[in-house]
Amino acid sequence: MKKVSDNIHPLKQERTRRNLSQQALADFSELSKWTIIRAEKGEQIGPDARKRLCQFLNKTADELGLILERTTSQEIHLTRQGTINRRDMLEMVGGASLSLLVQPQSLLTTEPWRQLSAALSRPSYIDESTLDVLESFNVNYWKLRSTVSVSELMPGMVGHLQTITQMLNSSLLPSIRKRICVIAGKLAMSLGGMNLDLKTLPAALGYYQVALNAAHESEDQSFLHVALGRLGFFYMYANEPHNTVLLLEEASHVRREHIDPSFQIWLTLVEAEANALLNNEEQCKRTLDHAKSSFIDKGISKDSYLVDIDGSTIDAYEGACYIHLGQGQQALPILQSAMAKLPSNLLPRRAMITADIAAAYALQGEVEQSLSSIQQASSIIVQTKSAMALERTQKVRSYLEPWKNVKAMRAFDEQLLLTRRA
Repeated sequence: MKKVSDNIHPLKQERTRRNLSQQALADFSELSKWTIIRAEKGEQIGPDARKRLCQFLNKTADELGLILERTTSQEIHLTRQGTINRRDMLEMVGGASLSLLVQPQSLLTTEPWRQLSAALSRPSYIDESTLDVLESFNVNYWKLRSTVSVSELMPGMVGHLQTITQMLNSSLLPSIRKRICVIAGKLAMSLGGMNLDLKTLPAALGYYQVALNAAHESEDQSFLHVALGRLGFFYMYANEPHNTVLLLEEASHVRREHIDPSFQIWLTLVEAEANALLNNEEQCKRTLDHAKSSFIDKGISKDSYLVDIDGSTIDAYEGACYIHLGQGQQALPILQSAMAKLPSNLLPRRAMITADIAAAYALQGEVEQSLSSIQQASSIIVQTKSAMALERTQKVRSYLEPWKNVKAMRAFDEQLLLTRRA
């Protein structure tokens, strides 16, 4: 049996290495927390509990320092070729950081991952149903962004991308390879967006560019249209809106059989904001009107390119456009409408809208209301670590420059400094 080093039980060492609490390990192994506590104290646990821990952690009982009863060799020696378990699934997509944050039953199923395991070791086994599983992970990771911070979510997504990359390095049928390119490209776009939110611009640009490469490789014209649009979105927040307009113009000329209505509306909103940043007021308002009329005609649609379009989104973009144009009075009621329609769990978007509301107040000289909104935005930013929202908040400071000697402004500067450091 493996010896305990420095009085730390091997099971506890393994649990700590994987960043699991006792309760999380119990949940994943379908055991009680008390069983984990007993095992880590070196007490004997039942064969079923021992087997579950060995399967979940992909270790032998000896490696975990578990006291053995007389039992069959099958129970004692669990090899790495055993049944794929939930922890294996998480590690295969690099999801260790999610183990404390989500219940695996909501995202993972065992049987499809048996198939994926075979596909990884024998690429000829990769088929459409395996790819369905991979794509479902893209969607599930995206759904988690409203409740899990970007920094905690990204390691799992990067691991998932590495899994897909391993497949692309294999010999594949052309049709399978093209679809994997689309799946990988969508995931890369999501990672690009998350890096953009963290303002790690080189990584964001790298992910968006590789998504565009994947789109070309896939020969999927609809996906190419999307990838160009996403890259355009990057340049807008990298303070190069002229490049945004150029890329959206290129995207509009891509021949495509189908594009999700939600994504098309989103592209129109991005174009409107880029024109606002360029102070092209007439073009901005014309584009906004087109987006709003399209939303009324088409409503909310199922979107496979990970864009969430609803009434709050439309209002938030329109309000942001008026802020860029320096029209705080027009922006304020629209942004307040966006906030009223926003689901309570979408904290990153809430931070952005709250910062824009602060800007709207500042543009009208309503310092007290602006500072109150800034305080609300800052508390959300501390939770979400959204660098984009922080940048919006810092922008408000420039609007409040005429009141820099007011006592409340000095408190605001201190608050902003604390938010940046958080």
